[in-house]
Amino acid sequence: MAYLEKIIIKGYKKFTDYDVQFNDNMNVLIGENEAGKSTIIEAIDLVLNQRFMSLTDSNNEQLFNLINIDNFKSNPIKENLPEIDIELFLNLDSEPPVLKQNFLGVHYSDGERIKINKTGIKFQYKFDKEFDNEFENLDFSENQTVPLELYKFEWLTFQGGSYKKQKNPLKALIIDNSSQKTDLYGSYAKQIFESKIENNVRRAIPYSLKQHMDSFVQEQTTNLTLGNQSIGIDSKKTSISRVIDIKENNISLQNMGKGKENIVKTEVALQVNSNLVLVEEPENHLSHSNTRKLIEMIKEGVNNSQMIISTHNPLIISRLNLRKKNLD
Repeated sequence: MAYLEKIIIKGYKKFTDYDVQFNDNMNVLIGENEAGKSTIIEAIDLVLNQRFMSLTDSNNEQLFNLINIDNFKSNPIKENLPEIDIELFLNLDSEPPVLKQNFLGVHYSDGERIKINKTGIKFQYKFDKEFDNEFENLDFSENQTVPLELYKFEWLTFQGGSYKKQKNPLKALIIDNSSQKTDLYGSYAKQIFESKIENNVRRAIPYSLKQHMDSFVQEQTTNLTLGNQSIGIDSKKTSISRVIDIKENNISLQNMGKGKENIVKTEVALQVNSNLVLVEEPENHLSHSNTRKLIEMIKEGVNNSQMIISTHNPLIISRLNLRKKNLD
């Protein structure tokens, strides 16, 4: 089974230079709030799944490590520009040689120096050298704001080729129990749909839905006609990704209590054919007994997947009989 061996994080949020090594089955990151547990999970997702949509606004400066920002503002030269560098080291020994070869190379920290091939993906958010002249013309005498308009996102394999999430060698599923997010249920259902349902079926279902919607509109033409105009159906709002839901006993996941929601989300995730399952704070909204139930479920299901759990509850560690990795 393919799995994540190690992550190196440089310049991202609280981490100036930090690395974590992972087991091929169960891993638990334990620490208090703001210790960086979620940042590690977020960094893995950012690299594997190219979660850059949330990084394309004017608040991107908050992604950089504060020390690196201060260094630039105290001396705003090009060499001091803050940047983010995240590397995922993958074990793809069980995968076809052709797939592994696409990720094998020396394009990682110290790789070109030590000339040892490693397998993985590298992400950088950094100054784009094509804008050297523009940078030289900037005036930092009064305002030392980081010139983000001169930055670029870049994902590369260790071979040196461009990385696209469609080439993701690890089917990673994230279960975030730490907070309520916009469209939490819809995005989770979409993850399950894309991971669990076969490609040919996923292609057929949207077409079938469109056929049914077209038939419905035709049947209701008379009722929906308003003189020279008519009431139609917004096809963007009826795409399969917007209408799917996860249900148990015909009850929508979003209509269950938060504790039940956590258990069902984890249960469904363990049924999905994912190489990597990332779980944030599984104990949230759960009673002591339900936390134990959830842990037992995780212990039984992790045999087929690598799992990385972030938590501040020592019970998770003791019940899983693991050595812990504290985030200091």
